[in-house]
Amino acid sequence: MSCVSPLSGTMPATDFGLVQRPSSLMAKTSRLSWVKLKLFIHKESSFLNYEPPQDLAPNKFISHCRLLLSNSCDNLRREFQLLNSLSVERAQPTHVAVQTCNRAKNRYINVLPYDTTRVHLHRESTSDSDYINASFVKGFSGDHEYIAAQGPKPDTVADFWSMILQHRVAKIVMLCSFLEKGRVKCEKYFPDHVNEYFVYNNIRVGCTSQSVETHYTCTHLRITRDSEVLEVKHYHLRDWQDFGIPGGPDVLVNFCNLVRNDTPSSQLTVVHCSAGVGRTGTYIACDILLQCLNDNRKLNIFRTVLDLREQRAHMVQSEAQYVYLYQSLTNAVESSDVVKLRSGDTTPTTPTKDDAALFQLRTAELNNNSSCSNSNTTPTTPTNSNPSCSLNYLPSPTRVTTTTNCPASPTTPTNCSSSSSHNYPTAPSHNSRSSFNTATPSVTSFPAEPMVTS
Repeated sequence: MSCVSPLSGTMPATDFGLVQRPSSLMAKTSRLSWVKLKLFIHKESSFLNYEPPQDLAPNKFISHCRLLLSNSCDNLRREFQLLNSLSVERAQPTHVAVQTCNRAKNRYINVLPYDTTRVHLHRESTSDSDYINASFVKGFSGDHEYIAAQGPKPDTVADFWSMILQHRVAKIVMLCSFLEKGRVKCEKYFPDHVNEYFVYNNIRVGCTSQSVETHYTCTHLRITRDSEVLEVKHYHLRDWQDFGIPGGPDVLVNFCNLVRNDTPSSQLTVVHCSAGVGRTGTYIACDILLQCLNDNRKLNIFRTVLDLREQRAHMVQSEAQYVYLYQSLTNAVESSDVVKLRSGDTTPTTPTKDDAALFQLRTAELNNNSSCSNSNTTPTTPTNSNPSCSLNYLPSPTRVTTTTNCPASPTTPTNCSSSSSHNYPTAPSHNSRSSFNTATPSVTSFPAEPMVTS
């Protein structure tokens, strides 16, 4: 079927899945409408002519960043669009996650672990499901170093701690708040007061100490099940809103370095936000790339994120988070000792103040523009809209603002809850002790939501 074009008389068939209109209707379509349509086609398909970035040595990485910043950052947008397109093509089946017995365990109906990378729980009986919304993720070494998980729900907290014990997890990284903009993002699944413990089925979770820093909180937890005992460090990076960024580029870099260097361990690290994809993927990608930088390896943010998405869908979900990765790595490269001039180079390639300002401006624009988010999502409005007010550094890991300790076996628990009855403490309205009362637990239950959130 031929279509009349206001420019050439006919409009050739395209591969964009457009529904072509009959000529009778076309006659009624204004010239302006078709001009807008052609501009839309060009905008949405511009990434088809974009070449994926190559692996770059640290001292060449900055040049690539400058290229992305040129032409109003069109190159960066094309790169992210290409990433989304390739991610869809490489998506894997999620048959187990959509089974009737498992659907209620998913916080969001379109954030599901792949069958090939999902974490299998040990079954205590044949009637138990081995499903949890969590995925194994490979790290810098090529082995499984992380478990990317959704934030626990009231009916999955016991499964979450079973997974921690099963895989002898030494560190948990939490990147969301319990309540964000009036919506529950994660069930309160651990105590943060001394002499306090929670009980989920036969698993007891107790707090032994806690330190509160400027951007993060570190809580030491003791997990026991029968005669089994596990010590876990819980790191909570506060004030990172959905689809947004946690502050200046040094915040995430310093936090990644803190977690990795604080009691190094070969055991798996569990990383979660609300859905376990956006903020979780950004953290894991940053951690992997920092290890590449420290080992003087070549850097490729595009390939790193694509590899993550082949293991769990939607990792590094928003364009603002993708830009923030570039911003963070650019600053890390600038401040590292591995940026050295190769033989034949005559000019340094470290970023200038203008480069940093452009990155910050671009991130702020994306952070305030919901249209830059994944088209299949319903983002909330981020609060980190002014990066100039957020360029803070994490304090030294040795500096402790508030530290509390409790005996190894608390004798006077302030709260005891059971996962079988869903009696968990209510999520606080803020990440502060004053707004969270564990003495009076209440029942909380939230169904799976038809949206992606990170």
